[in-house]
Amino acid sequence: MGTEMLTRAPVWVWPLLVLLLAVGLRARRDRESPVLPIYLMPLMGILTLVAVLRLEPGLPVWLIFGLGWALGLRAGYRLQGGLTLARRPGRVTMRGEWMTLAVLMAVFWTSFGWNVAMAVAPSVTGLIGVQMAWVAVAGALSASLAGRALRVVLTRPTTAATAIAAGSPA
Repeated sequence: MGTEMLTRAPVWVWPLLVLLLAVGLRARRDRESPVLPIYLMPLMGILTLVAVLRLEPGLPVWLIFGLGWALGLRAGYRLQGGLTLARRPGRVTMRGEWMTLAVLMAVFWTSFGWNVAMAVAPSVTGLIGVQMAWVAVAGALSASLAGRALRVVLTRPTTAATAIAAGSPA
């Protein structure tokens, strides 16, 4: 059953995993990068949203998803504040960290694992308590990426001199 889970996954899943690993590993170092990839990372939440929609969720599941999403958005926004060193039009300089890799892997594997569980144990994934737990975690993880992107969007552009004066290397 273990290898069947891997071989029956859609073909696009594995290149996506490699891309997410590359992005997460790159985030370990201080870097200047275009803002576009940061703005696109919240699209990972589509994986979560598609899985939630497959549940045909009722109001309680949507409420828990919304709560998880709100908490994740806030956490991501706060985290990014300590990581953004400088911003100029179209570019951002960020401190190296492991959180990006951890969150990208958590979003990927929670979505992948949930889809596998739905295929092999639908009686378990059909339980409202299990659904609520999953949507809370998956929603929070996905939204943390949106919170981080929002923080970058709202960060006022700085110059290298401004960043250095504030104590951050530009």
